[in-house]
Amino acid sequence: MSLYADDIIVSEGHGPACLGEPLRAGQVALSGALGPMVTVQPGTRICADVGPLGEVTARIRDEVRATASEPHRPELAVS
Repeated sequence: MSLYADDIIVSEGHGPACLGEPLRAGQVALSGALGPMVTVQPGTRICADVGPLGEVTARIRDEVRATASEPHRPELAVS
């Protein structure tokens, strides 16, 4: 897994390093974080590249105040 902030790599991790051995067919992995956490600022575009599983991208928005009648719904782009 490679984590990018505005196209700059900020964190990396490898599944086998978290698990101690490669996964076998049918196994489920709940290993927690694959890499260290990073601090981001509003406006930052975050992209997690998980190799053959694909990518998840999100943009951190400026502070949004949600109300009961209009809850905040983060905008995510998954590719």
